[in-house]
Amino acid sequence: MTDKLHNQITTTSVNITISIIIDTTGRPICEWDENNSNLSISNNKLKNIFDGMPGWNVGMQNGYRINCAEIVELYFDEKKLQVFYTMGRK
Repeated sequence: MTDKLHNQITTTSVNITISIIIDTTGRPICEWDENNSNLSISNNKLKNIFDGMPGWNVGMQNGYRINCAEIVELYFDEKKLQVFYTMGRK
């Protein structure tokens, strides 16, 4: 993922927030994204990057697999990338 986005980065600061649902099979599904920048990357391209990722760890509750939500925040500053994620929704 980093390589795909790294070529799109400008020299300005960028903040992209993506909400992902991890289904009971571990497949990530991009629920929505928020691009607060002038980065020339379409919402569909961001969704395709996350939807095409390999499986994630499945959420578990009381011994059962459950769908879970993750928020992934990408920060680019002068071509440096930082990634933060939290469980749950905004």
